Amino acid sequence: MKKLLFTLTLLLTFALGACTQSTDDPTNETEDTLDVYYTNDIHGAILEDDDSLGLGRMGNLMLTSKTESLETTLILDGGDALQGSALSNYYEGESMIEIMNMIGYDAMVVGNHEFDWGLSTVTDYFKEDGIADFELLGANIIDDETGEIPQNIDPYTVMEKGGRTIGIIGTIGYGLESSISPSAVEGYTFVDPEPIIKEHAETLRQDEGADLVFLLTHDPGTINDYALSLENDAKIDAIFNAHYHENYAYTENNTAVLQAGGYGSHVGRVLFTWDEYGLSGVSAKTLDDRDSLLLKDPHPEVMTLIDEYRSQTDAIFSEPIIDAPNDLSRSELSTWIAGLMAHATDSAIGYQNGGGTRNSLSAGAITLGNLYDVWPFENQIKTVHLSGSEVVDQMEYNVYHTDIETFEPDTLYKIATNDFVFDQDYAPFLEGENIEETEYYIRDLALSELELQSETYDSFSVDNPYLTEPE
Repeated sequence: MKKLLFTLTLLLTFALGACTQSTDDPTNETEDTLDVYYTNDIHGAILEDDDSLGLGRMGNLMLTSKTESLETTLILDGGDALQGSALSNYYEGESMIEIMNMIGYDAMVVGNHEFDWGLSTVTDYFKEDGIADFELLGANIIDDETGEIPQNIDPYTVMEKGGRTIGIIGTIGYGLESSISPSAVEGYTFVDPEPIIKEHAETLRQDEGADLVFLLTHDPGTINDYALSLENDAKIDAIFNAHYHENYAYTENNTAVLQAGGYGSHVGRVLFTWDEYGLSGVSAKTLDDRDSLLLKDPHPEVMTLIDEYRSQTDAIFSEPIIDAPNDLSRSELSTWIAGLMAHATDSAIGYQNGGGTRNSLSAGAITLGNLYDVWPFENQIKTVHLSGSEVVDQMEYNVYHTDIETFEPDTLYKIATNDFVFDQDYAPFLEGENIEETEYYIRDLALSELELQSETYDSFSVDNPYLTEPE
């Protein structure tokens, strides 16, 4: 009875979300609990800032739990972990993998941005002699050439925790190829995950003896209704979502469902408890530094590793290029880079997709590190000639910059945009005339323009005339 009362008290306190170490920070859990920590869409947010806890603080919570309760702690990631910051991109994600190793991650699923450098760049970290100490999952990713899951990706993994068997299925959202530059995802297909999830869940319970089955999916929630409907041997006990950077946690049909923000804003936590009668409870929540004392300070060992990477790159990323007297929004920066693309290529108009500009800029010194935050993707600029009617049509779908007031419908105009926008098969660019791949890449072009402006202007403004010499 005392044990049962303790369990009920623990669950009630966890549900109320008290901000004390005894509730949301690791405790000396018994074998009658399973603590699952979860991150998604970190996008290389290794360092803390106003929007990100940083891996030092996130690692303090998760590594402390893993250290104190190894047999009852799991750490999972929902993908898009590596791409998005200078300190990760510079090392093509290797720095993130090493830090995740130290924290004690058990598995991650492939997200759409794991394709950005070419999928093999990431999967090589997970080969037999690779540096990753955890599993990479993606049950519905198919290599078109072989008809199989790509090498070094597993459909699911099985882990033993606290004397219980945990099965974890990994999938990517159906149709998320559209969120990847076509050249990067060419040769791969994301097949319908629904029958795969059901088949693997039944296999995990019937053949692997799984006590719990989790769905780790880089999916914003479109799969949830289906996953929640599965019963008996196909039942899913926790659904870990990603991709939309939303922050939610709840339980439905005794299944935990959560997504823990993005860019390191939160850490998800699911707690399973058992009593002498079996599984007695499941609760889910997302945590920030208001909920957990351990999220207020970085873990010393994790920070030592982070500082080693910083020491190799600070001189590169922290050197001021030019000052910005005012904050600059993503929209302003998208319009500016669209204009710079047009100017540098001597085009009539430049287009930039809003999602290709990922961050704003605060007033003060602009550094290369800032430019990685704003334009993290290795987007090449392409040009083509389109009719005026096609040019106007694309204004509806992209941020643009042009000095032309009226485009004549039947006149051909040279346009410039990044390869993510250009290569989409639903857009007109691939069918245009005189297609050219320039030698410009967005972030490099922005850097060289700002360096030129630093020699001429007292500060940076989106209204400064461009100084790059047109090709």
